This record gives sequence, C-alpha cells and structure tokens, in this order.
Amino acid sequence: MKRFLLLILLFPICINAQFYLKKDHLVYGINVGAYIANSNTAHIYRGDATAYNVYSIFNHPNYTATFDQYFQYPYSIVDLPRNMVYKPGLEIGIHLGKQLEHVKYYMDLNFADLTLVDFITVAIEDPNNQSTEPNYQAININGKEKRNFLNLGIVANFIDKEDFHVGLPIFAQFNQTRLENNYIVVNNQTYNIIHAATNPPQRNPGGFSFGAGSGLIFTFDLNEKIDVSFGYHLQFANTNMSDQLSPWGLHHSTFARMVWMKE
Repeated sequence: MKRFLLLILLFPICINAQFYLKKDHLVYGINVGAYIANSNTAHIYRGDATAYNVYSIFNHPNYTATFDQYFQYPYSIVDLPRNMVYKPGLEIGIHLGKQLEHVKYYMDLNFADLTLVDFITVAIEDPNNQSTEPNYQAININGKEKRNFLNLGIVANFIDKEDFHVGLPIFAQFNQTRLENNYIVVNNQTYNIIHAATNPPQRNPGGFSFGAGSGLIFTFDLNEKIDVSFGYHLQFANTNMSDQLSPWGLHHSTFARMVWMKE
C-alpha cells in the first residue's frame, strides 16, 4: 500500500484521550466527527442504475394523472445527474484501547450516515412560452446510505510531551455498506427508485469488505483522567455495493474522541 503523503487537518470537534498516569491501562470513550466518502459508488443513485428507475416512475400508469396535472403540458426526462457525490456524513462511535507508555492498541466501532442530493431535468413542452425550446424543470433526486466501520490498530507517539502528544495511527478496517433509500421528489411527493428485485426477492445493494488507513492525532491533556485530541484518518478501502460494483478508493475522516482511563 502506498505511503500517505498528504495529511490534511481540519481540526473538527475531535476529542481523544490517552492517559499517562500509568504505563499500562485501559481506555474507553466516544468518537464524533465527519466521514468524507469517495464518490466512486455514487452513480448508483443517479436514477438509471436499476430496472425500476426514474423512467419507470414517469411511465407508471398509477402516477400518470398526477404528473399530467402537475406539469400541465407534455413532458419528458432529458438529463440525469452526471457526477453525483456524497455529502460529508456524521460519523459517531465508540473507542476501546490498551495504553502502554508510548503506544496504544485500540479498536474503534463507528457508524456513518451518508446522503446525496442532485437533480434530474424534465423538459415541458409549453406552447405558451414563446420559444422554440421547452421549459426545463429540475426535479430533486436523493440517496441515503449507511456505513459501519471496525478499525483495529495501533497509535505510536512520535512527539510525547507532558501534556501534549502527537501520534501516528495505523489500522486495519472492516466495513459494511448498505443503500438505504433512493428517490425523486415531484410536487413535494416522494417516489422511490427500487434497487432490490422482488422476483426473486433480494435486499438493497451493499455488503462487507475491508481496507486500511493511517493519519495523525494531536492529543491535549485536560486533567489526570481525560485528554482531548484532534485527528485525521486517510483510508484506502474497498466499498462493496454488489458483485458488479466493488471499487477501491481513498476516504477521509476527521474525528473527535473523548476517552477516560479505566482505574
């Protein structure tokens, strides 16, 4: 795996504790931060990646009267999102570790919620618009996704002052991805894009995979039992949506962790 050459610290709300009252003790705490996913799987939400897609919705006989009333004139989809991207998502979790004098072995279990927002373009053939071109209307298309992470790693401090520490984490990652929802909104009404086939029954795209990462952690001692840290993780991981969509890519996390020492 290539060495990580660029470390971008955004200093979010990051709270981590590494306690040096003893050379050997357990620590536990909470993680709060932001997860920035690689968008190499985002195109599955663009509206045409499944058999029941945006075109199926617009041609569905149960919705024809509703759409005809809303658009008023002949209409058709003329463009889909070209480069959908994930928004930074909230990442929360728990932290457990074994702190030695200059090294900590740890486990993080984190959960991230991701969203995507874009639009499809509908052409409306309005004879009263005094133009040779139709009217164009943007229709929102949205996606929701969940990701879970188990990180097992080690943090080695290369700057170790009395009340300030800088550590280099290296970890293996096991992850789970699951598509939660994909839908369009027309006249404030939601219409779901179905990714799970019903015959035979299947679940939404998603699965388990793995990766690895590193980064940088700045830790400040608050008192004898609690420290705060500001950290960044760069992860090279596989995202398993399906057998046909399982790419590798770089992902980023800025996180907060508050850790207490177990007496």
